[in-house]
Amino acid sequence: MSPGETVFVAVLKPAAQTYWTDPLRRLIAQAHYRAVWNEIFSLAWRISNFEPFEQPRKILRVSRVTVLLGCRGNPTGSQMARTGKEDGLSVLYPNSSRDSGSIIAIDYALGNDHSRLSLDLRKGSQMLKSQQEKYEAFKALHEKPGAFLMPNPWNAGTARMLSGLGFEALATTSAGLAFSLGYCDATAGLSREITLENAREIVAATELPVSADLEDGFGADPESCAETIRQAAAVGLVGGSIEDATGDAADPIFDFDLAVERVRAACEASRGLPFLLTARSENFLHGRPDLDDTIRRLQAFEQAGADVLYAPGLPDLEAIRKVCAAVSKPVNVVLGRGGLTYSLEDLAAAGVKRVSTGGSFARAALGGMMRAALEIRDQGSFSYADEALSHQEVSSYMVTAKR
Repeated sequence: MSPGETVFVAVLKPAAQTYWTDPLRRLIAQAHYRAVWNEIFSLAWRISNFEPFEQPRKILRVSRVTVLLGCRGNPTGSQMARTGKEDGLSVLYPNSSRDSGSIIAIDYALGNDHSRLSLDLRKGSQMLKSQQEKYEAFKALHEKPGAFLMPNPWNAGTARMLSGLGFEALATTSAGLAFSLGYCDATAGLSREITLENAREIVAATELPVSADLEDGFGADPESCAETIRQAAAVGLVGGSIEDATGDAADPIFDFDLAVERVRAACEASRGLPFLLTARSENFLHGRPDLDDTIRRLQAFEQAGADVLYAPGLPDLEAIRKVCAAVSKPVNVVLGRGGLTYSLEDLAAAGVKRVSTGGSFARAALGGMMRAALEIRDQGSFSYADEALSHQEVSSYMVTAKR
Protein backbone atom coordinates (compact mmCIF):
# COMPACT_ATOMS: atom_id res chain seq x y z
CA MET A 1 0.00 0.00 0.00
CA SER A 2 1.41 3.37 -0.98
CA PRO A 3 1.09 6.57 1.06
CA GLY A 4 -1.98 8.46 -0.05
CA GLU A 5 -3.90 5.38 -1.20
CA THR A 6 -7.62 5.69 -0.56
CA VAL A 7 -9.41 3.34 1.80
CA PHE A 8 -13.17 2.85 1.54
CA VAL A 9 -15.25 2.86 4.71
CA ALA A 10 -18.94 2.05 5.15
CA VAL A 11 -21.17 1.85 8.20
CA LEU A 12 -24.04 -0.60 8.43
CA LYS A 13 -26.83 0.72 10.61
CA PRO A 14 -28.03 0.18 13.24
CA ALA A 15 -25.21 -2.06 14.41
CA ALA A 16 -22.80 0.80 13.66
CA GLN A 17 -19.94 -1.37 12.50
CA THR A 18 -17.34 0.10 10.18
CA TYR A 19 -16.07 -2.05 7.34
CA TRP A 20 -12.66 -1.28 5.87
CA THR A 21 -12.26 -2.87 2.45
CA ASP A 22 -9.35 -4.64 0.84
CA PRO A 23 -6.48 -2.09 0.75
CA LEU A 24 -6.24 -1.80 4.53
CA ARG A 25 -7.21 -5.43 5.01
CA ARG A 26 -4.29 -6.55 2.85
CA LEU A 27 -2.02 -4.20 4.72
CA ILE A 28 -2.90 -5.74 8.06
CA ALA A 29 -2.53 -9.22 6.56
CA GLN A 30 1.02 -8.33 5.52
CA ALA A 31 1.76 -7.78 9.19
CA HIS A 32 0.59 -11.37 9.89
CA TYR A 33 -1.82 -9.98 12.45
CA ARG A 34 -5.26 -10.01 10.86
CA ALA A 35 -6.69 -11.07 14.20
CA VAL A 36 -7.07 -7.34 14.81
CA TRP A 37 -9.24 -7.01 11.70
CA ASN A 38 -12.54 -7.50 13.54
CA GLU A 39 -11.65 -4.92 16.14
CA ILE A 40 -10.73 -2.41 13.46
CA PHE A 41 -14.05 -2.48 11.69
CA SER A 42 -16.10 -2.71 14.89
CA LEU A 43 -14.32 0.08 16.78
CA ALA A 44 -13.09 2.60 14.23
CA TRP A 45 -16.37 4.45 13.88
CA ARG A 46 -16.52 5.53 17.53
CA ILE A 47 -12.82 6.00 18.21
CA SER A 48 -12.38 8.42 15.32
CA ASN A 49 -15.80 10.10 15.71
CA PHE A 50 -17.01 9.17 12.25
CA GLU A 51 -20.65 10.06 11.65
CA PRO A 52 -22.69 7.02 10.56
CA PHE A 53 -23.83 7.08 6.97
CA GLU A 54 -25.72 4.75 4.69
CA GLN A 55 -23.49 4.43 1.62
CA PRO A 56 -19.73 3.81 1.26
CA ARG A 57 -17.62 6.93 0.78
CA LYS A 58 -14.00 7.69 0.12
CA ILE A 59 -13.19 9.41 3.38
CA LEU A 60 -9.71 8.26 4.36
CA ARG A 61 -6.29 8.79 2.89
CA VAL A 62 -3.87 6.65 4.83
CA SER A 63 -0.21 7.61 4.97
CA ARG A 64 1.08 5.14 7.54
CA VAL A 65 -0.15 2.25 9.67
CA THR A 66 1.82 1.24 12.75
CA VAL A 67 1.04 -2.06 14.44
CA LEU A 68 2.47 -2.45 17.93
CA LEU A 69 2.33 -6.13 18.78
CA GLY A 70 2.12 -7.10 22.44
CA CYS A 71 2.35 -3.70 24.12
CA ARG A 72 1.59 -3.16 27.79
CA GLY A 73 2.33 0.51 28.30
CA ASN A 74 3.33 3.36 26.01
CA PRO A 75 6.06 1.59 24.03
CA THR A 76 9.50 3.06 23.55
CA GLY A 77 12.27 2.07 21.20
CA SER A 78 14.04 0.18 23.98
CA GLN A 79 10.99 -2.04 24.46
CA MET A 80 11.00 -3.21 20.84
CA ALA A 81 13.17 -6.01 19.53
CA ARG A 82 12.94 -4.98 15.88
CA THR A 83 10.99 -2.85 13.45
CA GLY A 84 9.76 -3.98 10.05
CA LYS A 85 8.73 -1.48 7.38
CA GLU A 86 6.97 -2.04 4.08
CA ASP A 87 5.18 0.56 1.99
CA GLY A 88 3.94 2.77 4.78
CA LEU A 89 3.61 -0.06 7.30
CA SER A 90 5.55 -0.25 10.55
CA VAL A 91 5.37 -3.39 12.66
CA LEU A 92 6.93 -3.30 16.12
CA TYR A 93 7.60 -6.49 18.05
CA PRO A 94 8.03 -6.57 21.85
CA ASN A 95 11.04 -8.02 23.60
CA SER A 96 8.91 -9.40 26.42
CA SER A 97 6.46 -12.23 25.77
CA ARG A 98 4.77 -11.33 29.05
CA ASP A 99 3.18 -8.30 27.44
CA SER A 100 -0.16 -8.88 25.78
CA GLY A 101 -2.50 -7.10 23.44
CA SER A 102 -1.73 -4.59 20.71
CA ILE A 103 -2.13 -1.04 19.53
CA ILE A 104 -2.73 0.03 15.95
CA ALA A 105 -2.04 3.62 14.94
CA ILE A 106 -3.36 4.80 11.57
CA ASP A 107 -2.27 8.18 10.21
CA TYR A 108 -4.98 9.44 7.90
CA ALA A 109 -6.41 12.51 6.25
CA LEU A 110 -10.09 13.48 6.11
CA GLY A 111 -10.26 16.42 3.74
CA ASN A 112 -7.52 18.76 4.91
CA ASP A 113 -7.65 17.48 8.48
CA HIS A 114 -4.68 15.22 9.18
CA SER A 115 -5.06 13.11 12.28
CA ARG A 116 -4.32 9.73 13.85
CA LEU A 117 -6.68 6.89 14.68
CA SER A 118 -5.40 4.70 17.52
CA LEU A 119 -7.00 1.36 18.32
CA ASP A 120 -5.96 0.07 21.72
CA LEU A 121 -6.51 -3.69 21.70
CA ARG A 122 -4.66 -4.49 24.91
CA LYS A 123 -6.31 -6.77 27.43
CA GLY A 124 -8.58 -4.77 29.69
CA SER A 125 -8.79 -1.82 27.30
CA GLN A 126 -12.02 0.09 27.67
CA MET A 127 -12.17 0.38 23.89
CA LEU A 128 -13.14 -3.26 23.50
CA LYS A 129 -16.84 -3.92 23.29
CA SER A 130 -18.56 -4.72 26.53
CA GLN A 131 -21.16 -7.45 26.86
CA GLN A 132 -23.80 -4.75 27.12
CA GLU A 133 -22.66 -3.19 23.85
CA LYS A 134 -22.76 -6.56 22.13
CA TYR A 135 -26.25 -7.14 23.50
CA GLU A 136 -27.45 -3.76 22.22
CA ALA A 137 -26.01 -4.51 18.79
CA PHE A 138 -27.64 -7.96 18.79
CA LYS A 139 -30.99 -6.54 19.89
CA ALA A 140 -30.79 -3.89 17.16
CA LEU A 141 -30.32 -6.56 14.50
CA HIS A 142 -33.68 -8.03 15.51
CA GLU A 143 -35.36 -4.64 15.27
CA LYS A 144 -34.15 -3.45 11.87
CA PRO A 145 -36.04 -4.19 8.63
CA GLY A 146 -35.29 -7.37 6.73
CA ALA A 147 -33.51 -10.55 7.75
CA PHE A 148 -29.92 -11.01 8.91
CA LEU A 149 -27.51 -13.94 8.83
CA MET A 150 -26.12 -15.60 11.94
CA PRO A 151 -23.75 -18.45 10.97
CA ASN A 152 -22.63 -21.08 13.46
CA PRO A 153 -18.95 -21.62 14.23
CA TRP A 154 -18.02 -24.59 16.38
CA ASN A 155 -14.77 -23.36 17.92
CA ALA A 156 -12.66 -20.23 18.33
CA GLY A 157 -10.87 -20.66 15.00
CA THR A 158 -14.03 -20.86 12.92
CA ALA A 159 -15.45 -17.94 14.92
CA ARG A 160 -12.44 -15.83 13.95
CA MET A 161 -12.81 -16.74 10.30
CA LEU A 162 -16.54 -15.96 10.16
CA SER A 163 -15.97 -12.70 12.03
CA GLY A 164 -13.38 -11.70 9.46
CA LEU A 165 -15.94 -12.12 6.68
CA GLY A 166 -18.16 -9.34 7.99
CA PHE A 167 -21.09 -11.19 9.56
CA GLU A 168 -22.93 -9.25 12.24
CA ALA A 169 -23.58 -12.02 14.81
CA LEU A 170 -22.63 -15.63 15.47
CA ALA A 171 -24.23 -18.61 17.20
CA THR A 172 -22.77 -21.80 18.58
CA THR A 173 -23.81 -25.23 17.32
CA SER A 174 -24.36 -28.27 19.50
CA ALA A 175 -23.93 -30.54 16.47
CA GLY A 176 -20.65 -28.95 15.38
CA LEU A 177 -19.28 -29.14 18.90
CA ALA A 178 -20.40 -32.74 19.41
CA PHE A 179 -18.88 -33.90 16.11
CA SER A 180 -15.60 -32.16 16.91
CA LEU A 181 -15.42 -34.11 20.18
CA GLY A 182 -16.41 -37.44 18.63
CA TYR A 183 -19.96 -37.53 19.98
CA CYS A 184 -23.38 -37.76 18.36
CA ASP A 185 -25.54 -34.66 18.46
CA ALA A 186 -28.31 -35.40 20.92
CA THR A 187 -30.39 -33.33 23.31
CA ALA A 188 -28.14 -32.74 26.33
CA GLY A 189 -25.63 -35.18 24.88
CA LEU A 190 -22.87 -32.88 26.09
CA SER A 191 -22.75 -31.41 29.57
CA ARG A 192 -23.54 -27.83 30.44
CA GLU A 193 -19.90 -27.31 31.42
CA ILE A 194 -18.55 -28.49 28.05
CA THR A 195 -21.14 -26.48 26.13
CA LEU A 196 -20.48 -23.25 28.03
CA GLU A 197 -16.71 -23.64 27.86
CA ASN A 198 -17.00 -23.90 24.09
CA ALA A 199 -19.22 -20.81 24.11
CA ARG A 200 -16.71 -18.96 26.29
CA GLU A 201 -13.92 -19.64 23.80
CA ILE A 202 -16.06 -18.46 20.89
CA VAL A 203 -17.07 -15.29 22.74
CA ALA A 204 -13.41 -14.55 23.50
CA ALA A 205 -12.48 -15.02 19.84
CA THR A 206 -14.76 -12.32 18.41
CA GLU A 207 -16.12 -8.85 19.02
CA LEU A 208 -19.44 -9.94 17.51
CA PRO A 209 -22.53 -10.80 19.57
CA VAL A 210 -22.72 -14.55 20.21
CA SER A 211 -25.86 -16.58 20.93
CA ALA A 212 -25.71 -20.21 22.04
CA ASP A 213 -27.51 -23.45 21.42
CA LEU A 214 -28.34 -24.34 25.03
CA GLU A 215 -30.34 -27.43 24.07
CA ASP A 216 -32.94 -28.42 26.68
CA GLY A 217 -31.41 -26.21 29.37
CA PHE A 218 -29.54 -29.24 30.74
CA GLY A 219 -32.37 -30.44 32.89
CA ALA A 220 -36.08 -31.16 32.70
CA ASP A 221 -37.14 -28.84 35.52
CA PRO A 222 -37.65 -25.10 34.98
CA GLU A 223 -34.92 -24.15 37.46
CA SER A 224 -32.32 -26.01 35.39
CA CYS A 225 -33.26 -23.81 32.44
CA ALA A 226 -33.00 -20.70 34.57
CA GLU A 227 -29.58 -21.67 35.91
CA THR A 228 -28.35 -22.39 32.40
CA ILE A 229 -29.33 -18.89 31.30
CA ARG A 230 -27.56 -17.29 34.27
CA GLN A 231 -24.40 -19.26 33.57
CA ALA A 232 -24.62 -18.53 29.84
CA ALA A 233 -24.74 -14.80 30.47
CA ALA A 234 -21.80 -15.14 32.85
CA VAL A 235 -19.51 -16.45 30.07
CA GLY A 236 -20.29 -13.44 27.87
CA LEU A 237 -23.11 -14.77 25.70
CA VAL A 238 -25.79 -12.25 24.74
CA GLY A 239 -28.36 -14.82 23.67
CA GLY A 240 -29.29 -18.46 23.80
CA SER A 241 -32.04 -20.95 23.05
CA ILE A 242 -34.06 -23.38 25.14
CA GLU A 243 -35.84 -26.19 23.32
CA ASP A 244 -38.80 -28.39 24.22
CA ALA A 245 -37.12 -31.67 23.24
CA THR A 246 -36.61 -34.17 26.07
CA GLY A 247 -33.82 -36.33 24.69
CA ASP A 248 -36.04 -39.39 25.26
CA ALA A 249 -36.83 -41.16 21.98
CA ALA A 250 -39.94 -42.74 23.50
CA ASP A 251 -41.35 -39.37 24.58
CA PRO A 252 -39.35 -36.76 22.62
CA ILE A 253 -41.25 -33.54 23.38
CA PHE A 254 -42.08 -32.05 26.77
CA ASP A 255 -45.76 -31.78 27.65
CA PHE A 256 -47.19 -28.41 26.68
CA ASP A 257 -47.56 -26.95 30.18
CA LEU A 258 -44.09 -28.01 31.31
CA ALA A 259 -42.55 -26.74 28.09
CA VAL A 260 -44.10 -23.32 28.69
CA GLU A 261 -42.99 -23.24 32.35
CA ARG A 262 -39.45 -24.05 31.32
CA VAL A 263 -39.39 -21.15 28.85
CA ARG A 264 -40.97 -18.84 31.41
CA ALA A 265 -38.28 -19.69 33.98
CA ALA A 266 -35.54 -19.07 31.41
CA CYS A 267 -37.10 -15.73 30.45
CA GLU A 268 -37.36 -14.63 34.06
CA ALA A 269 -33.72 -15.53 34.61
CA SER A 270 -32.72 -13.43 31.59
CA ARG A 271 -34.50 -10.31 32.78
CA GLY A 272 -31.99 -7.69 33.83
CA LEU A 273 -29.23 -9.51 31.96
CA PRO A 274 -27.85 -8.50 28.53
CA PHE A 275 -29.43 -11.60 27.00
CA LEU A 276 -32.01 -12.41 24.30
CA LEU A 277 -33.89 -15.65 24.97
CA THR A 278 -34.87 -17.82 22.01
CA ALA A 279 -37.56 -20.48 22.56
CA ARG A 280 -37.59 -23.51 20.26
CA SER A 281 -40.37 -25.89 19.34
CA GLU A 282 -38.78 -29.14 18.14
CA ASN A 283 -41.77 -31.10 16.81
CA PHE A 284 -40.53 -31.37 13.23
CA LEU A 285 -37.13 -32.71 14.29
CA HIS A 286 -38.65 -35.52 16.34
CA GLY A 287 -41.28 -37.17 14.16
CA ARG A 288 -44.14 -34.87 15.11
CA PRO A 289 -44.88 -32.82 11.96
CA ASP A 290 -47.81 -31.00 13.59
CA LEU A 291 -47.72 -27.38 12.45
CA ASP A 292 -50.75 -26.38 14.51
CA ASP A 293 -49.19 -27.66 17.73
CA THR A 294 -45.87 -26.05 16.82
CA ILE A 295 -47.54 -22.66 16.34
CA ARG A 296 -49.53 -23.12 19.56
CA ARG A 297 -46.29 -23.74 21.45
CA LEU A 298 -44.49 -20.78 19.88
CA GLN A 299 -47.40 -18.49 20.73
CA ALA A 300 -47.31 -19.70 24.33
CA PHE A 301 -43.53 -19.21 24.46
CA GLU A 302 -44.04 -15.65 23.25
CA GLN A 303 -46.58 -15.03 25.99
CA ALA A 304 -44.11 -16.47 28.50
CA GLY A 305 -41.60 -13.78 27.53
CA ALA A 306 -39.38 -15.25 24.82
CA ASP A 307 -37.57 -12.65 22.70
CA VAL A 308 -37.12 -14.84 19.59
CA LEU A 309 -39.06 -17.88 18.35
CA TYR A 310 -37.69 -20.84 16.45
CA ALA A 311 -39.10 -24.07 14.99
CA PRO A 312 -36.30 -25.98 13.26
CA GLY A 313 -37.16 -28.43 10.50
CA LEU A 314 -40.19 -26.67 9.02
CA PRO A 315 -40.89 -28.44 5.72
CA ASP A 316 -41.36 -25.57 3.28
CA LEU A 317 -41.61 -21.83 2.80
CA GLU A 318 -45.38 -21.87 3.28
CA ALA A 319 -44.99 -23.40 6.76
CA ILE A 320 -42.37 -20.78 7.58
CA ARG A 321 -44.73 -18.06 6.39
CA LYS A 322 -47.55 -19.39 8.59
CA VAL A 323 -45.31 -19.47 11.66
CA CYS A 324 -44.13 -15.91 11.10
CA ALA A 325 -47.70 -14.69 10.61
CA ALA A 326 -48.87 -16.37 13.82
CA VAL A 327 -46.45 -14.62 16.19
CA SER A 328 -45.27 -11.06 16.73
CA LYS A 329 -41.71 -11.74 17.95
CA PRO A 330 -38.75 -12.26 15.58
CA VAL A 331 -38.50 -15.73 14.05
CA ASN A 332 -35.27 -17.67 13.48
CA VAL A 333 -35.00 -20.18 10.63
CA VAL A 334 -32.13 -22.63 10.19
CA LEU A 335 -30.93 -23.53 6.71
CA GLY A 336 -28.26 -25.89 5.48
CA ARG A 337 -30.25 -29.03 4.70
CA GLY A 338 -29.82 -30.36 1.18
CA GLY A 339 -32.56 -29.55 -1.30
CA LEU A 340 -33.69 -26.25 0.25
CA THR A 341 -33.26 -23.40 -2.21
CA TYR A 342 -34.73 -20.42 -0.39
CA SER A 343 -32.83 -17.16 -0.67
CA LEU A 344 -32.39 -14.66 2.12
CA GLU A 345 -34.80 -12.40 0.25
CA ASP A 346 -37.40 -15.22 0.11
CA LEU A 347 -37.13 -15.73 3.84
CA ALA A 348 -37.33 -12.03 4.63
CA ALA A 349 -40.46 -11.74 2.48
CA ALA A 350 -41.98 -14.64 4.45
CA GLY A 351 -41.40 -12.72 7.67
CA VAL A 352 -38.17 -14.33 8.91
CA LYS A 353 -35.86 -12.09 10.92
CA ARG A 354 -32.82 -14.31 11.59
CA VAL A 355 -31.23 -17.08 9.55
CA SER A 356 -28.75 -19.48 11.14
CA THR A 357 -26.85 -22.42 9.67
CA GLY A 358 -26.91 -24.89 12.58
CA GLY A 359 -24.41 -27.69 12.18
CA SER A 360 -24.27 -27.40 8.39
CA PHE A 361 -20.97 -25.49 8.26
CA ALA A 362 -19.37 -28.15 10.44
CA ARG A 363 -20.81 -30.87 8.19
CA ALA A 364 -19.55 -29.02 5.12
CA ALA A 365 -16.05 -28.96 6.62
CA LEU A 366 -16.28 -32.66 7.49
CA GLY A 367 -17.53 -33.36 3.98
CA GLY A 368 -14.44 -31.71 2.56
CA MET A 369 -12.21 -33.79 4.81
CA MET A 370 -13.97 -37.03 3.85
CA ARG A 371 -13.70 -36.29 0.14
CA ALA A 372 -9.99 -35.61 0.57
CA ALA A 373 -9.48 -38.77 2.62
CA LEU A 374 -11.36 -40.96 0.14
CA GLU A 375 -9.40 -39.48 -2.74
CA ILE A 376 -6.01 -40.34 -1.28
CA ARG A 377 -7.22 -43.78 -0.11
CA ASP A 378 -9.01 -44.84 -3.27
CA GLN A 379 -7.18 -42.98 -6.02
CA GLY A 380 -3.78 -42.25 -4.53
CA SER A 381 -4.04 -38.65 -5.73
CA PHE A 382 -3.94 -35.37 -3.82
CA SER A 383 -5.88 -32.92 -5.96
CA TYR A 384 -8.05 -32.02 -2.95
CA ALA A 385 -5.29 -29.59 -1.96
CA ASP A 386 -6.23 -27.39 -4.93
CA GLU A 387 -9.49 -26.49 -3.16
CA ALA A 388 -8.00 -26.12 0.31
CA LEU A 389 -7.28 -22.75 1.89
CA SER A 390 -3.61 -21.98 2.05
CA HIS A 391 -1.80 -22.13 5.38
CA GLN A 392 -1.08 -18.42 5.07
CA GLU A 393 -4.70 -17.50 4.46
CA VAL A 394 -5.99 -19.53 7.42
CA SER A 395 -3.24 -18.15 9.64
CA SER A 396 -4.17 -14.59 8.70
CA TYR A 397 -7.44 -14.98 10.65
CA MET A 398 -5.76 -16.38 13.76
CA VAL A 399 -3.87 -14.83 16.66
CA THR A 400 -0.10 -15.15 16.86
CA ALA A 401 0.20 -15.03 20.65
CA LYS A 402 1.06 -18.14 22.67
CA ARG A 403 -1.75 -19.80 24.58
